Amino acid sequence: AGIDVIMITGDHPATPKNIARTLGIIGPDDDRVMTGKEMEGHGQLSSGQERSAWLGCKVFARVSPGQKLDLVSVLQEQKNIVGMTGDGVNDAPALKKADIGIAMGLRGTQVSQEAASMILKDDSFTSIVTAVKQGRIIFENIRKFVIFLLSCNLSELMVIASASLLDLHFQLFPLQILFINLVPDVLPALALGMSEGNPGIMLHKPRNIHEPILYRKRWKATFFYAVVIAATSIGAVLFSHATVHQTENWNPGLCNNI
Repeated sequence: AGIDVIMITGDHPATPKNIARTLGIIGPDDDRVMTGKEMEGHGQLSSGQERSAWLGCKVFARVSPGQKLDLVSVLQEQKNIVGMTGDGVNDAPALKKADIGIAMGLRGTQVSQEAASMILKDDSFTSIVTAVKQGRIIFENIRKFVIFLLSCNLSELMVIASASLLDLHFQLFPLQILFINLVPDVLPALALGMSEGNPGIMLHKPRNIHEPILYRKRWKATFFYAVVIAATSIGAVLFSHATVHQTENWNPGLCNNI
Protein backbone atom coordinates (compact mmCIF):
# COMPACT_ATOMS: atom_id res chain seq x y z
CA ALA A 1 0.00 0.00 0.00
CA GLY A 2 3.02 2.29 -0.28
CA ILE A 3 3.54 2.33 3.50
CA ASP A 4 6.99 1.61 4.97
CA VAL A 5 7.15 -0.61 8.05
CA ILE A 6 9.84 -0.01 10.68
CA MET A 7 10.38 -2.34 13.63
CA ILE A 8 11.37 -0.74 16.94
CA THR A 9 11.93 -2.91 20.00
CA GLY A 10 13.85 -3.15 23.22
CA ASP A 11 14.83 -6.79 22.59
CA HIS A 12 18.21 -8.23 21.65
CA PRO A 13 19.17 -7.29 18.05
CA ALA A 14 19.13 -10.92 16.86
CA THR A 15 15.43 -11.30 17.71
CA PRO A 16 13.99 -8.43 15.60
CA LYS A 17 16.46 -9.18 12.78
CA ASN A 18 15.17 -12.75 12.36
CA ILE A 19 11.54 -11.66 12.67
CA ALA A 20 12.06 -8.85 10.14
CA ARG A 21 13.58 -11.29 7.66
CA THR A 22 10.69 -13.70 8.09
CA LEU A 23 8.12 -10.95 7.53
CA GLY A 24 9.96 -9.41 4.59
CA ILE A 25 10.67 -6.09 6.29
CA ILE A 26 14.36 -6.53 5.39
CA GLY A 27 15.99 -8.69 2.78
CA PRO A 28 17.60 -12.08 3.50
CA ASP A 29 21.09 -10.60 3.16
CA ASP A 30 20.36 -7.43 5.15
CA ASP A 31 22.06 -7.59 8.55
CA ARG A 32 21.65 -3.94 9.48
CA VAL A 33 20.06 -3.42 12.88
CA MET A 34 20.59 -0.11 14.66
CA THR A 35 20.85 -0.35 18.43
CA GLY A 36 20.17 2.19 21.12
CA LYS A 37 23.89 2.61 21.77
CA GLU A 38 24.42 3.70 18.17
CA MET A 39 21.60 6.21 18.58
CA GLU A 40 22.85 7.69 21.86
CA GLY A 41 25.22 10.08 20.15
CA HIS A 42 22.42 11.31 17.92
CA GLY A 43 20.15 12.52 20.68
CA GLN A 44 20.33 16.18 19.65
CA LEU A 45 19.36 15.34 16.05
CA SER A 46 21.70 18.06 14.80
CA SER A 47 23.43 16.35 11.92
CA GLY A 48 21.71 15.67 8.64
CA GLN A 49 23.99 12.68 8.07
CA GLU A 50 22.90 11.16 11.38
CA ARG A 51 19.25 11.65 10.45
CA SER A 52 19.74 9.93 7.11
CA ALA A 53 21.32 7.00 8.93
CA TRP A 54 18.15 6.68 11.01
CA LEU A 55 15.91 6.99 7.96
CA GLY A 56 17.78 4.30 6.05
CA CYS A 57 17.30 1.66 8.74
CA LYS A 58 14.22 -0.57 9.06
CA VAL A 59 15.01 -2.39 12.34
CA PHE A 60 15.91 -0.81 15.70
CA ALA A 61 16.80 -2.79 18.83
CA ARG A 62 17.57 -1.95 22.47
CA VAL A 63 15.81 1.37 21.98
CA SER A 64 14.80 3.58 24.90
CA PRO A 65 11.47 5.45 25.13
CA GLY A 66 13.25 8.75 24.44
CA GLN A 67 14.87 7.37 21.30
CA LYS A 68 11.49 6.17 20.04
CA LEU A 69 10.21 9.71 20.46
CA ASP A 70 13.26 11.13 18.64
CA LEU A 71 12.78 8.69 15.76
CA VAL A 72 9.15 9.75 15.34
CA SER A 73 10.28 13.40 15.28
CA VAL A 74 12.90 12.70 12.60
CA LEU A 75 10.35 10.92 10.40
CA GLN A 76 7.88 13.78 10.78
CA GLU A 77 10.56 16.33 9.89
CA GLN A 78 10.87 14.53 6.55
CA LYS A 79 7.14 15.17 5.90
CA ASN A 80 6.19 11.58 6.67
CA ILE A 81 2.89 10.61 8.26
CA VAL A 82 3.83 8.37 11.17
CA GLY A 83 1.66 5.66 12.67
CA MET A 84 3.14 4.30 15.90
CA THR A 85 2.10 1.07 17.60
CA GLY A 86 2.79 0.27 21.24
CA ASP A 87 1.43 -1.40 24.35
CA GLY A 88 3.53 -0.25 27.29
CA VAL A 89 3.76 2.83 29.47
CA ASN A 90 7.12 3.71 27.89
CA ASP A 91 5.44 3.85 24.46
CA ALA A 92 2.98 6.57 25.51
CA PRO A 93 5.17 9.60 24.57
CA ALA A 94 5.83 8.23 21.06
CA LEU A 95 2.16 7.28 20.64
CA LYS A 96 1.17 10.82 21.57
CA LYS A 97 3.76 12.37 19.26
CA ALA A 98 2.88 10.25 16.23
CA ASP A 99 0.25 11.36 13.74
CA ILE A 100 -1.68 8.15 14.46
CA GLY A 101 -1.01 6.39 17.76
CA ILE A 102 -2.13 2.76 17.74
CA ALA A 103 -2.37 0.96 21.10
CA MET A 104 -3.02 -2.70 21.86
CA GLY A 105 -6.46 -3.41 23.27
CA LEU A 106 -5.71 -6.80 24.89
CA ARG A 107 -2.18 -6.41 26.24
CA GLY A 108 -1.92 -2.65 26.16
CA THR A 109 -1.73 -0.58 29.30
CA GLN A 110 -4.29 2.04 30.18
CA VAL A 111 -1.70 4.77 29.71
CA SER A 112 -0.86 3.69 26.15
CA GLN A 113 -4.55 3.40 25.24
CA GLU A 114 -5.29 6.90 26.50
CA ALA A 115 -2.34 8.34 24.54
CA ALA A 116 -3.27 6.58 21.30
CA SER A 117 -5.68 7.65 18.58
CA MET A 118 -6.76 4.10 17.76
CA ILE A 119 -6.97 0.88 19.78
CA LEU A 120 -6.65 -2.59 18.26
CA LYS A 121 -9.18 -4.83 19.97
CA ASP A 122 -7.48 -8.02 18.72
CA ASP A 123 -3.84 -6.81 18.93
CA SER A 124 -3.39 -7.90 15.30
CA PHE A 125 -1.19 -5.99 12.88
CA THR A 126 -3.37 -7.14 9.99
CA SER A 127 -6.21 -5.12 11.52
CA ILE A 128 -4.21 -2.00 10.65
CA VAL A 129 -4.04 -3.16 7.03
CA THR A 130 -7.80 -3.73 7.02
CA ALA A 131 -8.36 -0.28 8.54
CA VAL A 132 -6.18 1.35 5.86
CA LYS A 133 -8.11 -0.44 3.11
CA GLN A 134 -11.50 0.50 4.54
CA GLY A 135 -10.39 4.09 5.02
CA ARG A 136 -9.30 4.36 1.40
CA ILE A 137 -12.56 2.82 0.18
CA ILE A 138 -14.61 5.21 2.32
CA PHE A 139 -12.67 8.22 1.03
CA GLU A 140 -13.08 7.17 -2.61
CA ASN A 141 -16.80 6.54 -2.07
CA ILE A 142 -17.22 9.98 -0.54
CA ARG A 143 -15.44 11.50 -3.55
CA LYS A 144 -17.69 9.63 -6.01
CA PHE A 145 -20.75 10.57 -3.95
CA VAL A 146 -19.85 14.27 -3.95
CA ILE A 147 -19.00 14.38 -7.68
CA PHE A 148 -22.27 12.66 -8.57
CA LEU A 149 -24.44 14.94 -6.45
CA LEU A 150 -22.68 18.12 -7.56
CA SER A 151 -22.87 17.22 -11.25
CA CYS A 152 -26.56 16.27 -10.99
CA ASN A 153 -27.56 19.39 -9.09
CA LEU A 154 -25.49 21.66 -11.32
CA SER A 155 -27.19 20.14 -14.36
CA GLU A 156 -30.60 20.88 -12.78
CA LEU A 157 -29.59 24.51 -12.29
CA MET A 158 -28.38 24.69 -15.89
CA VAL A 159 -31.63 23.25 -17.24
CA ILE A 160 -33.81 25.61 -15.18
CA ALA A 161 -31.63 28.63 -15.98
CA SER A 162 -31.50 27.79 -19.70
CA ALA A 163 -35.27 27.34 -19.88
CA SER A 164 -35.81 30.73 -18.21
CA LEU A 165 -33.11 32.78 -19.95
CA LEU A 166 -33.75 31.38 -23.45
CA ASP A 167 -37.51 31.50 -22.98
CA LEU A 168 -37.96 27.89 -24.00
CA HIS A 169 -41.40 26.37 -24.39
CA PHE A 170 -41.11 24.20 -21.28
CA GLN A 171 -40.51 24.75 -17.55
CA LEU A 172 -39.86 22.28 -14.75
CA PHE A 173 -42.69 22.12 -12.25
CA PRO A 174 -41.86 22.03 -8.50
CA LEU A 175 -43.11 18.45 -8.29
CA GLN A 176 -40.72 17.42 -11.08
CA ILE A 177 -37.76 19.06 -9.33
CA LEU A 178 -38.72 17.30 -6.09
CA PHE A 179 -38.93 13.97 -7.91
CA ILE A 180 -35.44 14.50 -9.35
CA ASN A 181 -34.00 15.26 -5.92
CA LEU A 182 -35.68 12.32 -4.22
CA VAL A 183 -35.31 9.47 -6.73
CA PRO A 184 -32.59 9.96 -9.38
CA ASP A 185 -30.25 11.75 -6.94
CA VAL A 186 -30.59 9.86 -3.67
CA LEU A 187 -30.67 6.20 -4.73
CA PRO A 188 -27.66 6.22 -7.11
CA ALA A 189 -25.72 8.31 -4.58
CA LEU A 190 -26.41 5.73 -1.87
CA ALA A 191 -25.23 2.99 -4.22
CA LEU A 192 -21.97 4.87 -4.83
CA GLY A 193 -21.53 5.42 -1.10
CA MET A 194 -21.85 1.67 -0.40
CA SER A 195 -19.43 0.57 -3.13
CA GLU A 196 -16.87 -2.11 -2.25
CA GLY A 197 -14.12 -0.07 -3.85
CA ASN A 198 -11.48 -0.72 -6.47
CA PRO A 199 -9.84 -4.18 -6.10
CA GLY A 200 -6.42 -2.60 -6.61
CA ILE A 201 -6.88 0.20 -4.09
CA MET A 202 -4.10 -1.13 -1.85
CA LEU A 203 -1.62 -0.89 -4.73
CA HIS A 204 -1.81 2.92 -4.69
CA LYS A 205 0.51 5.12 -2.71
CA PRO A 206 -0.90 7.10 0.22
CA ARG A 207 -2.45 10.36 -0.90
CA ASN A 208 -1.24 13.75 0.29
CA ILE A 209 -3.10 14.76 3.46
CA HIS A 210 -3.45 18.30 2.09
CA GLU A 211 -5.17 17.05 -1.05
CA PRO A 212 -8.84 18.15 -1.04
CA ILE A 213 -11.70 15.84 -1.91
CA LEU A 214 -12.16 17.70 -5.20
CA TYR A 215 -9.05 19.16 -6.78
CA ARG A 216 -8.91 20.98 -10.12
CA LYS A 217 -9.13 17.87 -12.31
CA ARG A 218 -12.14 16.58 -10.36
CA TRP A 219 -13.87 19.96 -10.55
CA LYS A 220 -13.42 20.01 -14.34
CA ALA A 221 -14.89 16.51 -14.56
CA THR A 222 -17.84 17.59 -12.38
CA PHE A 223 -18.65 20.57 -14.63
CA PHE A 224 -18.22 18.41 -17.73
CA TYR A 225 -20.68 15.82 -16.41
CA ALA A 226 -23.14 18.58 -15.49
CA VAL A 227 -22.97 20.13 -18.97
CA VAL A 228 -23.47 16.73 -20.63
CA ILE A 229 -26.47 15.89 -18.44
CA ALA A 230 -28.04 19.34 -18.98
CA ALA A 231 -27.42 19.29 -22.74
CA THR A 232 -28.91 15.83 -23.20
CA SER A 233 -31.91 16.70 -21.02
CA ILE A 234 -32.71 19.89 -22.94
CA GLY A 235 -31.97 18.13 -26.22
CA ALA A 236 -34.43 15.33 -25.41
CA VAL A 237 -37.20 17.86 -24.66
CA LEU A 238 -36.51 19.85 -27.83
CA PHE A 239 -36.47 16.65 -29.89
CA SER A 240 -39.78 15.51 -28.43
CA HIS A 241 -41.27 18.97 -29.01
CA ALA A 242 -40.18 18.92 -32.65
CA THR A 243 -41.59 15.41 -33.07
CA VAL A 244 -44.95 16.49 -31.61
CA HIS A 245 -45.11 19.44 -34.03
CA GLN A 246 -44.44 17.15 -36.96
CA THR A 247 -47.26 14.87 -35.80
CA GLU A 248 -49.64 17.81 -35.45
CA ASN A 249 -48.82 19.00 -38.99
CA TRP A 250 -49.36 15.55 -40.48
CA ASN A 251 -52.35 15.41 -42.87
CA PRO A 252 -54.65 12.48 -42.00
CA GLY A 253 -56.46 12.87 -45.34
CA LEU A 254 -53.60 11.11 -47.09
CA CYS A 255 -54.25 8.03 -45.00
CA ASN A 256 -58.01 8.21 -45.73
CA ASN A 257 -57.36 8.36 -49.46
CA ILE A 258 -55.22 5.24 -49.16
